[in-house]
Amino acid sequence: MSKPTINTTNKERLSKFVFEQATENQADMLVEFEQTIAVPKLYSKPLDLPGAIKEIQENIYYFIKHDGVLVGTAAYCKREDGSCYISNMAVGPAYRGQGIARAALELLMDKCANSHRIDLVTHPENFRSIPLYESFGFVIESRIENYYGDGEPRVVMAKGKSWPNISTKRCILRLPNLEESQLMCNFAIQNKAYLQQWEPLQPDNYYTNDYWMDKILQLRADFLNDKSCCLNIYLQENQQLIGIVNYSNFVRGAFQSCFLGFKIAEEMQGKGLMTEALQVSIAYIFETLNLHRIAANYMPHNIASAKVLEKCRFRQEGIAEDYLYINGKWEKHILTSLINHEWKNKGNK
Repeated sequence: MSKPTINTTNKERLSKFVFEQATENQADMLVEFEQTIAVPKLYSKPLDLPGAIKEIQENIYYFIKHDGVLVGTAAYCKREDGSCYISNMAVGPAYRGQGIARAALELLMDKCANSHRIDLVTHPENFRSIPLYESFGFVIESRIENYYGDGEPRVVMAKGKSWPNISTKRCILRLPNLEESQLMCNFAIQNKAYLQQWEPLQPDNYYTNDYWMDKILQLRADFLNDKSCCLNIYLQENQQLIGIVNYSNFVRGAFQSCFLGFKIAEEMQGKGLMTEALQVSIAYIFETLNLHRIAANYMPHNIASAKVLEKCRFRQEGIAEDYLYINGKWEKHILTSLINHEWKNKGNK
């Protein structure tokens, strides 16, 4: 494989290093290399042979060689939601300080150039790597305890569009991830009898994990592509999924608007949790995503939704007959909206 172009002032010194894409047949080399760089506190457990084969299969994996000897690695993968994940950035101790990691990161960033978001995970005490990542525009987005099950924390660093993560006194709101597909499926099943009166007829596979895996992938892609922002609502005290807030159908240009839909578990009704969640998420939509108008529509007999929207200062704009096909029949809806009077033209198109 031909050596990629490296934009660095150390080109002459780096010319002796070759970047080549790894194959499964070279997994034993990766296992051996991992043993040379293992630092229990900063890195995850060294790969065994099956783990090395899996890593090479699931990522675009580069070996960095010097005179045929493996001296470093770098990998990335493109997710189905359009984002990129960088991993396995490592340089052997004897070759550090020569610009190899920077050259490897330049290569990966070039490969991920068309992604709206690029992220990676590292240890908060990895003082050599974090400044390197920051020099490429990565910022620390969150900290996760016991990330690899080794008792050590990790930080997520991202460049591009950050996943929303919003806290209130009682709740956390964030975009769902694939690991939560079964959680969302269970929420749908547990609240089926209560929620179906307010919702369109659902597809046959709606109450399956497969449906929610596909749905989550679409939600994450839509967020990255500025089409929607769907937030799960979790209780702070026990991380229970209690509801969903969905800002959908983003229209930019002269409109700068979206639609709002929301649902909450039947057992959580009447506690002010949805009002709390909407107030902070509306602020995010207006201040961070810079939308000018949020439309929210409800059926006249949905008193609970009417009260929540009123508390959030939505104003009625009209009534639409046979507006949406809900639970098998056309339903009249009250049309409301909330305007962002602090909106500024930031060049949104």
